[in-house]
Amino acid sequence: MENQYGSDYVVLTDEDGKEEEFEHLATIDYEGELYMAFTPANSEDEESAEVVILKVEEDEDGEDILVTLDDEELLDKVFEKFLEEEEADEEEEE
Repeated sequence: MENQYGSDYVVLTDEDGKEEEFEHLATIDYEGELYMAFTPANSEDEESAEVVILKVEEDEDGEDILVTLDDEELLDKVFEKFLEEEEADEEEEE
């Protein structure tokens, strides 16, 4: 995971080699595994912006990498946890 724009922005490369800048929204601990939530940095409308959730794993060199989730049920559960944590953060700010 390469961070070129400070702590909140990363450039991710998809399977086709296409690079896109994303804003890091949160790191989620779900059942002992780490996941990260991102949104495309070029999103104009925060309310309807796409949220991308990736799992943090280690490669053979012990480096953290981000991988897509193929399990829709797990993805839904992690997304629900993300929403719960975002709601709790908003309540704390009020």
